[in-house]
Amino acid sequence: MTTRLRLLLPLVLPLASCDSENVSWAFVSNPGGSFSTTGGAVIVIRFSSSSSTSSPVGSNGDWLRVDGFDQRGALSVFLPHVGDFAVLSRSGSVELRSPALSFDAGDGVRPGRVEADGATLDLMAAGGPAALRLLLPDTSIVHPGGVGPGVLHVAANGTLLILESGAGLVLFGEDSEPEIVGLSATLTTTPSGNAYALLQPNGVLRFLVPPPLPQLEQRVVFVPERDSVRILGPIGEVLAEIPQASVTLHNGAAGLFLTASLPDGLPGDPGPMQLSMTADNRYLLRVDQ
Repeated sequence: MTTRLRLLLPLVLPLASCDSENVSWAFVSNPGGSFSTTGGAVIVIRFSSSSSTSSPVGSNGDWLRVDGFDQRGALSVFLPHVGDFAVLSRSGSVELRSPALSFDAGDGVRPGRVEADGATLDLMAAGGPAALRLLLPDTSIVHPGGVGPGVLHVAANGTLLILESGAGLVLFGEDSEPEIVGLSATLTTTPSGNAYALLQPNGVLRFLVPPPLPQLEQRVVFVPERDSVRILGPIGEVLAEIPQASVTLHNGAAGLFLTASLPDGLPGDPGPMQLSMTADNRYLLRVDQ
C-alpha cells in the first residue's frame, strides 16, 4: 500500500468525568457497515498500548489516522478533515465509506460502502484537487458504469467522488444519484489546480462542486434539560447522546470538530472509550481501550 500522508494525528483526547446514569445512548449506525446510506457512520476500533500511532508529519495535515484492531483484525482508520467519508485500510483490502456511494442500483439501494480487495490507497499531498485516490482492480464494484481496472478519485474540498475507468467517468456527490458521464468529458482540474473539473468536447470547463460543508446545528444538538449532547451523522441521524461534560468542541483546531472521553464507558459496556470527529466530517470514530 502506497500512502503519502499529509499529517497523521495521534488520537489524544482530554479526560473528563462522565455521569451517564440518565443518558440514552444511540450508537445506531451499524459499525459493521453492512447496511445503511452511510455504510456505517460509527467506526469502532480497539486501541491498546501495543497499537501504533504515527507521529505528526508536516504542518498542513488534512487527516486523522488511528491504528488498531476490530473484530476482523488489524486496521488503520483515516478520517479526512473535510468531506463525509472514511477509509479503513486492512491487509489486502481498502474500504471506503460515504453516503455519496449509496444509490438505487435497480435491484435496491446500495449501502454507502465499498470494500475492494487488492486496491491501493494513495493519500495525496496537500494543495491538489484530491484527498485520495483508490486504485481499483475492478471499478464495477463501485458502479455498473465502471469497466475493468481504474481509479476512484476523492476530492479534497468536500464529499465528491469521481470513478474513472475504460468506460469513462461516473460522478458521485454533486447530486443525490450518481451521474454517468462516460466518455463525453475528461477529468481535469480548475485553473488554480486545487479542485476537479470536467473538460467538455467544446473546450468548456465544468467545475465540479461538492455539497456544502455541514453547519454546527447539523452536527450536534444540545439538550439542556438532560445536560447532554446528541451527535448527528452524515444524513442527520442520531449517532449518540452523551453527557455534555464529556464533550470538547474544537472549532476546527488541529483539524478536529469534537472529541469526548468516556472513562466509564456506556451502560452495559463499561470499558473506557474515546470519540472523535474531524473538522468537516460527520463520521464518528469510537476508540475502545
